[in-house]
Amino acid sequence: MRGSKKARWWKLNDKDFREEFVQKARKELQGQQGLWEEASRTLKDTAKEVLGQTSGKPRKKEETRWWCAKVQEAITHKKLKKERDMNRCDETIANYKMANKLAKRAVAKTKESTLKDLYDSLEEGQEGQQRAIRIAKQKNWESQDVYQVQLLKGSDGELLTDDEAVQERWRSHFEQLMGVENPRMERTVEVGPETQVDGITSGEVEAALKKMKRGKATGPDDIPVEAWRVLGYTGVDVLLKVLTRILEQEKIPAEWRDSVLIPIFENKGDI
Repeated sequence: MRGSKKARWWKLNDKDFREEFVQKARKELQGQQGLWEEASRTLKDTAKEVLGQTSGKPRKKEETRWWCAKVQEAITHKKLKKERDMNRCDETIANYKMANKLAKRAVAKTKESTLKDLYDSLEEGQEGQQRAIRIAKQKNWESQDVYQVQLLKGSDGELLTDDEAVQERWRSHFEQLMGVENPRMERTVEVGPETQVDGITSGEVEAALKKMKRGKATGPDDIPVEAWRVLGYTGVDVLLKVLTRILEQEKIPAEWRDSVLIPIFENKGDI
């Protein structure tokens, strides 16, 4: 099952990728006027260009955090040598074994470095403990036999197999759940005198970024907090302009209104 392609944000852990991303992103963000759509598109386009993106297929080994250019080069060299050495003899076999040994060594060395960084981050107090818990939960989920549900029962009890019919069933279900079954209560709130709202400061934006936890799953915008942090003063400045515009216009971006609902079945396809 093919999913949506995502930027390989984890490559920001690599110094070379991080520096290139910061340099290009800062250049593209210059002169922007605080439009979230523009800033969001700039960061995602830059990430795709510098960091690359996943295939959209179920995750493979080459999309893990330890996969880097050096490992890619070693693996490619091994594969090419294997294809080239069709006429096998003692010399070609020895060459292939050497290429295979070097590839394994590159993978082991890179994984060791990446795991060391991960272990070090797990020792960072309460945040490190919470990150360890998230990793454990993720590993537990990956070990389970979980598949995307493609079969669903309609309101009449008939089994739905068509993708559009399944999506329409979900739409009507949540519309009923959130609209009819749970109607909104009308409330009267006494409005006090208007007061002047202070503007947002760069210090407040910077403090908020520092408080946000690393390693959290991205929302519909597919931009992690790490992307804003590595930009430093540029990230703070862009977010300050965006938030100030929202405060002045009293309107949040459409992208911020999106959310993702994950259905959890209890009865084999019944809603």
